[in-house]
Amino acid sequence: MKRKAPPTKKPSTKTVHAIPDEAIEALARCLLPAMRSYFENAEGWREFAEWQLRKDIEELLGREVSDIIIRVVA
Repeated sequence: MKRKAPPTKKPSTKTVHAIPDEAIEALARCLLPAMRSYFENAEGWREFAEWQLRKDIEELLGREVSDIIIRVVA
């Protein structure tokens, strides 16, 4: 009779490291002005819409749009 190998224990992927509120607030203070200026102009909104469309297509197709474009062009 063959013995089954004992199941291997997988490392936990649920490690949680709390980020202090001060660090989050400092990051927000640095990023917020750049984000505001990006979305204040039409080009920023256009780039965001293109990115969002690309992500939606990738989610539907299950692969990156750039891979599909390369295969169509080649």
